[in-house]
Amino acid sequence: MLSLDLLGVSREFEIEADQLGVQYAWNAGYDPSGFIRFFDKMASREGYVNGASWFRTHPPFYARMVETKREMMFLPEKPHLIRDSEDFRRMKAELAKVTAQAEEEEQKKPSLLAPVQGCPAPEKIEYKPGDPIEKICPVPLS
Repeated sequence: MLSLDLLGVSREFEIEADQLGVQYAWNAGYDPSGFIRFFDKMASREGYVNGASWFRTHPPFYARMVETKREMMFLPEKPHLIRDSEDFRRMKAELAKVTAQAEEEEQKKPSLLAPVQGCPAPEKIEYKPGDPIEKICPVPLS
């Protein structure tokens, strides 16, 4: 795990940044629940829902979602919060192009995980609670 302590970054600073972000979004008329959707997408995409946090200095995504919801509970009702806009949709479209290009470039790079032509792709090994360990680590035959 990468530690950003040397840069003066801490979990407390990240929590404070999330709280301020929620407040700034709300004050500007934007729906702060977008933070929760963002953290949920990151957690789902990166597989960090219950796992290790992103760097040691960042709280796990599920904790950030809970803290964001808690912060939102202190905000008064505000009608007509912005959830979407033409500028936002335009930016998403531009980012989709950049992301597609980056993914295409990534596929061209050598990788130990990339299948070799003529060889089957490696199988992802995943342990599920309750499964016998032999399912992922079979006992060698002598």
